[in-house]
Amino acid sequence: METLRNLFHEYSTGENEAEIFSLRWSSDDSHIATGCSDGNIKLYSAPYGTFIRSMNCKLTPETYPVTSVRWRPDKGINKTKNVLLATTCDGGIFHWHASSGKILHTLKLTDNQALSCDYNNEGTSFAIGCKDRSVKIFDEGNKEKVADLAGGNVQQLGHDNRIMSVKWIDYNFILTGGWDNNIIVWDLRNNQVVRSFYGPRVYGDSLDIKGDLILAGSYNIEEQVQIWSMGEGRCVFSENLTNGDSSCKAYAAQFSRYDNGNAFAVGGVGGTQFYIYDTEAKKPFGVLNNVNKGVYSLDFAHNSDRIALGCGDGSMKVFRYIDRLEENEDLED
Repeated sequence: METLRNLFHEYSTGENEAEIFSLRWSSDDSHIATGCSDGNIKLYSAPYGTFIRSMNCKLTPETYPVTSVRWRPDKGINKTKNVLLATTCDGGIFHWHASSGKILHTLKLTDNQALSCDYNNEGTSFAIGCKDRSVKIFDEGNKEKVADLAGGNVQQLGHDNRIMSVKWIDYNFILTGGWDNNIIVWDLRNNQVVRSFYGPRVYGDSLDIKGDLILAGSYNIEEQVQIWSMGEGRCVFSENLTNGDSSCKAYAAQFSRYDNGNAFAVGGVGGTQFYIYDTEAKKPFGVLNNVNKGVYSLDFAHNSDRIALGCGDGSMKVFRYIDRLEENEDLED
């Protein structure tokens, strides 16, 4: 009997005027944090989507969108648990205690925008991707900047436009992408570029890695999903996300977590707004084409076959992508 996978809708939160630009499950899958265009982080209980609280990321009277959110890994070296890192497009960097809704620390980049962020696996450092083409590395303990991966020029390799996605590979390496159609691998031991790939136009949190494979969602009219081999230095899979005359321009892409990347998903705007693929077959087994204003962010759960979508209409949608036997009845939304 053939085992198939399908999408099963669990719940959606209500629509509102604030788009969701970033969202993340906590490490135990108990909560989901969303970063919104109205300058707020909104925290939800993950099992049913119950709203818990809003945390306002403002350093000035003006309101700026939250561009990225990350949960700090709850390792033994960090005494305080449930810490959220958030960035805003006026250069704000915020640490929140999600459990209490209290702000723990703030930073402000001078004359710059903080557009993306990520923690290393140990939670000892975090990286910020910026408008000025740089990646800034901070020590989590004292919040001091420890490295500045500068933009490219005639003397050195680097980005020549804003950096929209940062992904920590391991303790020594970081993956970045942005508007310049370049994916770059940085070696933090010497702050130099060790590998670069030209192709994907990264407009959001649309980079991920599984072993040797780099997944990239591209905001282009073709080849909006690509997989690159880091070792071979070439694209090993690409596909146009088209539905009739409309193309889905990608804002988000990610490998699944709990099943070791056996699936990957891509979300964006235009045409069909969401695709979930079987990684081995490279074929989609679920699509959504009725997401109002598109999918700007997505995140797989850590410990179950769930995925959350952050949408342009302000809603969050949670699905399961489940195995079922072919002879079973189809699941309904």
